[in-house]
Amino acid sequence: MADCLDVLGLEDHEVLSIGVQPEGGRFRGSQITVKDLKQLDMSEYRDCNVWAGLQPMRKADKRGTSGDVVRIVALPADLDVAENKMPTDQDCMDVIQALSNMLASRPVYVVASGHGYQPVWAVDPEDSTDLERMRPLLERWGKLVQQVAVIHGGSAESVSDPARLMRASGGINWKDRAKPVPTSATLTGGAAVSATEIEEALDAYLHKEVGDASGY
Repeated sequence: MADCLDVLGLEDHEVLSIGVQPEGGRFRGSQITVKDLKQLDMSEYRDCNVWAGLQPMRKADKRGTSGDVVRIVALPADLDVAENKMPTDQDCMDVIQALSNMLASRPVYVVASGHGYQPVWAVDPEDSTDLERMRPLLERWGKLVQQVAVIHGGSAESVSDPARLMRASGGINWKDRAKPVPTSATLTGGAAVSATEIEEALDAYLHKEVGDASGY
């Protein structure tokens, strides 16, 4: 997880949201510094689902909200393999490849969430603080992810909310309580993309109707 945070260009003093839910227990949301998240001993959370936000926030109550986000450093996708979601692992890989082609960059890492994949593309640090520009781009990006998932025969979870939590690598996914699955992450070597590059990709590929595959 520390390597994933590093490739997003996050500073140790920055604050992220975190969510912990013991298997069979209640969800607890809070905030944590990047430094402390890097040092989190996931072996102490073997009986918990653990999620973490990707976008830095100001300090706030509980885990914070979209309004507390101060930088947009990541473009995530959330692809589950399940009925009414993505049909197969290969379909997830095809969606990730298609999005990479559109951005002309691979993700910086991909989390194997236990029931699917969560690729993450990095945003150029120089553009990450321009929230007036980046918030609408993140919302449109979420629609593009869903559109591409539909084209590949499935559906994707919404990732348009800047405060959205993503599965933490190195933990256990307890979604299926009878079959807990370990999570992991793979660095994939992508380059950060600028706001202009994101905008150009969205203008070229995002259609008004999610199921419209014309031009793709």
